[in-house]
Amino acid sequence: MEEYKHLYDNYLIRPANSIMHDPFRLHIANSNMFNDMFNLKRPIDVQEEFLKVYPQWIQSSQLNNFIGLETFPYRYVSLGVTQALDDFILFCVQNSKPIRFFKGEYPYAREVINSNINYIDDSPLVEGDAVILSVPFSATGNLHPDWCKIIKTCNDLKIPVFVDCAFFGTCMNINVSFNEPCIDTVAFSPTKGLNCGYFRTGMVLTRRRTPDTTLDLLRNWHHGIHLHTAIALELMNKFSPDTIPKTYRTTQLTVCEEYGLEPTNTVHLGLGKEGWEHFTRDGICNRVGLRNAIYDCFRK
Repeated sequence: MEEYKHLYDNYLIRPANSIMHDPFRLHIANSNMFNDMFNLKRPIDVQEEFLKVYPQWIQSSQLNNFIGLETFPYRYVSLGVTQALDDFILFCVQNSKPIRFFKGEYPYAREVINSNINYIDDSPLVEGDAVILSVPFSATGNLHPDWCKIIKTCNDLKIPVFVDCAFFGTCMNINVSFNEPCIDTVAFSPTKGLNCGYFRTGMVLTRRRTPDTTLDLLRNWHHGIHLHTAIALELMNKFSPDTIPKTYRTTQLTVCEEYGLEPTNTVHLGLGKEGWEHFTRDGICNRVGLRNAIYDCFRK
């Protein structure tokens, strides 16, 4: 790995930043959406349309199969998956539910909780717990191998599960059903799949209405991040959720072959074996961010 150290900050990175897809940016720049909105020719507040279109957009994927979204009775706009996590963490704190997740998971909840985490890897789930699990799994870019086992256990023990789908729009070959009693909340964000990191928005689907708390109040008052949501909706109406994987999968395979990495089902991520410990995720795998390497290789 000594030969690759000079590339850490340029081509191979630790964060899971998605590939910058120029047509997204150019479409917004060349559209009339801003002029139309500020000239009052089209609404800025598209909250209800966004919440209607987003699940349809997800289910239009030809490369993934995310089913059961229609079984959730409540929908909210959120500031990315992160605000949705805030809502779930608050629910867990209010109900004295220890939050459990696997090593290698998105570290936000761990940082917010700011206490010792009892990882699922280290001890079994028990009644009264709550679970956060990403799909695809944040550490590997693939469906977690214990997904079915965890869902069965949580159904049996009535453990509420939060599913983080932040990588949707950059993944392929992920097939899951959310029509499970234990799945309390599913959250999506176009941050990765539509390059919306600088104008974050997202959607929360939940079985648990939260009256008089943030998400419910913000929806009822239409106090959303309207411009961000309008930008994401504009991109959803133009581009499919398979745009990133269809465009960059071949380049991902080329980059992974060049560096001796294992390609994952999330196209901006690869996995390294021995010698790639600089990219470790809690010691369970070495996840390498391919954003810059893929972008440069694709443009050559």
